Amino acid sequence: QNCILFNEECNCIRSLREFSITCDELSLNTFPSFENLTKITGREQFSIKLTNKNYKILPKYAFQNLKIRNLILTNNRIEEISDQSFSRISSLNELNMNNNKIKSLKNLIDSFNSLNDSELISFTRLQLFDNLIEDLNFEFPITVRNTVSLNLNSNKISIIKSNAFQNLIFLKYLYLTNNPILTFELDCFKYLVDLLELRIDQNSVLKLVNDDNLFKGMKSLTRLYLGSSIIQQVTNMSFINLARLKEIYLNNNKIQ
Repeated sequence: QNCILFNEECNCIRSLREFSITCDELSLNTFPSFENLTKITGREQFSIKLTNKNYKILPKYAFQNLKIRNLILTNNRIEEISDQSFSRISSLNELNMNNNKIKSLKNLIDSFNSLNDSELISFTRLQLFDNLIEDLNFEFPITVRNTVSLNLNSNKISIIKSNAFQNLIFLKYLYLTNNPILTFELDCFKYLVDLLELRIDQNSVLKLVNDDNLFKGMKSLTRLYLGSSIIQQVTNMSFINLARLKEIYLNNNKIQ
């Protein structure tokens, strides 16, 4: 059924599982206000999908006091996230901001830091594919430790700091495909003891030589993707810590 939001028509669907709002046809160029949304949704959890817009800034308290399960903000032009954009949000399970223009995750991280454990207890998926994120020179906060899947494919990441993932202790899927990564700092994957799949293919990893520390601690890893990464050399020590590894992909490299 249709409903009126922001003075325009959206598609509102109520199913057995949740209430969802899709506003793909909105003509607004500035981010809308959700202040009166609780009048439609009541206290139930719901999903919001706002895509294909010209939003550049995600403002403060954009979703305050809302019980959003899935928040889809893909294919916009978002460049800037306020340090309180996600403050006072609750029940969030997935945040999808694929295909935007985000360069830095600092404010996103600060916004998550403003939430308490109970507000993010159900958060499991963070999707940031195809943005302009440059470096992982921070650590993801403890409040998002229940994250299971993190997608950072097709960004501009060149360095991964040693502490970047240390709080993501339940992460199972990490996607870093198609980034110009030149530096993996020591022990950057050390804390990912539950990780099942790691994709760092289509990067600039020149060699994996006598380095038994790169994958240290990844005792659960079963699939590793390293294709098209200009890898020149691999030794017996390269994967010595991956006792449960079942699949490894090294296609399209320059291994001698």
